Amino acid sequence: LYSGIFEAVRIRQSGFPMRLLHAEFLERYGRLMPKEQWPQLVGPRQVSPPEKVELLVSALREQLTTSDLPDKGLVLGKTKVLGKAL
Repeated sequence: LYSGIFEAVRIRQSGFPMRLLHAEFLERYGRLMPKEQWPQLVGPRQVSPPEKVELLVSALREQLTTSDLPDKGLVLGKTKVLGKAL
């Protein structure tokens, strides 16, 4: 009954209120990928969701200033992307 609840509370108290599965993160923020890099996400090459998330986050970091997306603002986990409250 309580499996995962304490872990979720610990993560939230660490300042990471946003927790999205990789697929949810890509669906929500994938459109922010620069147009010239879009084929990397949807191209014929089979790329796993964690790899797609890494591509998207690195592309966003290139476009945005560090104040908009700090280095420690997003943490990529095995199955989820954790976002810090800014």
